Amino acid sequence: MVSRDFQALSARRAARARLLTTRYPASGELLSFYAALASFQERMLPQAADWERLLTFRVPLMELVRHSGPKLLQQVTGELDEATCRKAITDYWRRLDTTSPLSFFARVLLQPYAATTEIPLLGAGAVKKSEGADVAVFSLKRGPSPRWGEGKVDIRVNSLAPIRGEGGRRPGEGAISRGSQFLHTFGDSGLGPVVEGENCCPRCGHPPQVGALRAEGEGSALTLVCSLCLHEWPFRRGRCVACGEEADKKLAYYTASGFDHLRVQACDTCRLYLHTVDVGKDAAAIPDVDELVALPLDVWAQEHGYQKLQPNLAGI
Repeated sequence: MVSRDFQALSARRAARARLLTTRYPASGELLSFYAALASFQERMLPQAADWERLLTFRVPLMELVRHSGPKLLQQVTGELDEATCRKAITDYWRRLDTTSPLSFFARVLLQPYAATTEIPLLGAGAVKKSEGADVAVFSLKRGPSPRWGEGKVDIRVNSLAPIRGEGGRRPGEGAISRGSQFLHTFGDSGLGPVVEGENCCPRCGHPPQVGALRAEGEGSALTLVCSLCLHEWPFRRGRCVACGEEADKKLAYYTASGFDHLRVQACDTCRLYLHTVDVGKDAAAIPDVDELVALPLDVWAQEHGYQKLQPNLAGI
């Protein structure tokens, strides 16, 4: 499981991203930017436990993006005054917006807070009842994922191969049928969203960013890594993380040559996909960092009409 020592984890994430730039030069610029973000979050820690103080890091984050970030994010810094940043943080926390360019800034600022603040573990399926709470239903169906980067990615995608033995097959071109619905309750506790469903983080209520396969007994077990607080929780293998589909013919698992510890799970029912990182094949892997180099799998999935469950910090 991911260490709750976010300072140590941030240093490890930055170091891992820098190491991966030498292995995957096509993703080098993105990984270098991510390493800078991880180091930035490490520096935030002394004040990260105070929600109001998150806004004090708005200006240095804007400067970092202007210096080394993708052009789209550089352009968005012109809109990021204090009021806009405050709204973006609140909207991200409540999952009203976790995909726009503005949400990038909110996630970077919120992640140290979410990872270090003591939020009671709610458990899968737990829903907090609060007098006068506002209730909203969200769906994971949405438009194409944004990309913060620009230009073509020069990657061969014809080396993709199906993984056999887990019901994988080449996905069809069927139409989008349905998305996964989640119930959120926002009470007066200040804890933010409370989610019903084991496919959302039982700690902070956000969707997973990536899956991790870890050795267990004679095989491996799947955990999901939260896109916000990085908490990991178990999830049964062989079903779609987004909609719960279990039919073998509806699920496909693919990998790409040269990315042996990475794979993508795509679902023909909800048309969403999620990457998984096999830590058994690379013990030094950090799922949310290694997922950044899975561009060949992203290209394949999106060319086949799938959408990512949750964009990463690269907007992919």
